[in-house]
Amino acid sequence: VYLARDRDFSVGDIVKAGEEPVEGEILSMDMRRTRIKDADGYIHSLPNSVVERKAYVLITKKRDRKA
Repeated sequence: VYLARDRDFSVGDIVKAGEEPVEGEILSMDMRRTRIKDADGYIHSLPNSVVERKAYVLITKKRDRKA
């Protein structure tokens, strides 16, 4: 599964994803993993297969947020 090519979300977006859902900003995406930084500063490395298998929620697109 290659989420980095998926147009649903990208680096900088805020999502909720995973088996035990993690909410935060996508820091990076590659062929194997999506890394999400939560509100407490923890970085969660989720296998893309888990992100694809479970529902995910796109909370905010990067371009929609105000600085």
